[in-house]
Order: sequence, then structure tokens, then C-alpha cells
Amino acid sequence: MTMRKRIFTIILITLVLCGSLNVSFAKGSERGNHILFKIERSRDADEIYYEANLMADGSLNQESPVSIYWKKHTQNGKTELLTKVQNSLSYGLKFQEVTSYTAEFQFVSFEQPMILRKNTDGEYKVFTWIDKQETEVERIYVWFSNKSYWFPKVGRVVLYTKAANTPEILAKVITP
Repeated sequence: MTMRKRIFTIILITLVLCGSLNVSFAKGSERGNHILFKIERSRDADEIYYEANLMADGSLNQESPVSIYWKKHTQNGKTELLTKVQNSLSYGLKFQEVTSYTAEFQFVSFEQPMILRKNTDGEYKVFTWIDKQETEVERIYVWFSNKSYWFPKVGRVVLYTKAANTPEILAKVITP
């Protein structure tokens, strides 16, 4: 193998491992139509979106009920999937039970139980319990207390939710 081919192969493997080339979405997903919530972060303007991955009949894709992807505002709005490391250590989800219309899960990095199901308007949303009250997740903000890219330290997480039948947004601060 020539030096040029080796360099090309190394670059290609690096791009695949970093997730830069993986921009496909789970089968059945209509990107942008079923956003559940997003995660915003203190380190830059990039956001992580979570969408219900629906089948043609409106039921959840039981093999992959949620599609997760980056909206890279720092790169002209480029969209890409999480890397394997991000999916397994920080922003990915662990599903406990999935049916055609509900999915119980938690983040791989945060053990707050959550459930994906339809709300009173018939739209899929994510619900969790705060102070013994069921609330609908609106968005999550992650504040990093250092600037390290490889070893980030989360200072706090703010979970923005709303109680059923009210427009009031509740903020729950979680410190690791």
C-alpha cells in the first residue's frame, strides 16, 4: 500500500469513528417533524435533538423509537448523528421497555426515568417526574465547569419541564 493510500485510509477511518460521515437516520423517521426535546450546552451553540422515530401508521419504531442527532450551528447548521462514544457515554438513551406507542428509558449518563408517549393533544412527548409530579420535558441545558474537550466536567444540568395542563415552565437544577 502506498503512503498516499495509507494516509487516505487513516483519514477515512478517523472520519467514520468520529461520526462525521454518518448522516443517515433510522428507517421510518421523518427528520424535523416529531421533535421531542433538545439539549443545549454551555460550550457552544450546537444542540442535540431527540425525535420520535415513527412508522407509517404513527406507531413508534420499536427497534429504534428515538432518533438523536446534532444540529451543528457552529458549522452552518450541519446535521449529523452522535458518535458511538457520545451515544454510549453521554447523550445516548437506554430503553427499558418499548411498545407500539410508549417507550420507557433513561439517559446513559443520567438515571432519571422518562417515558415517551402521546400527550393530550395526541403528539409524542417525553415525560418525567419531578417532586412527585409528572411533567413534560421541554429542553435540557448542560453547563460545563471546564473547557476540556476530551474530559469535560458537567457542573450542572437544568431540566426544563412543564406540568400537565399549564403553560408554566419549571426548572429543576441537577448537580452531579
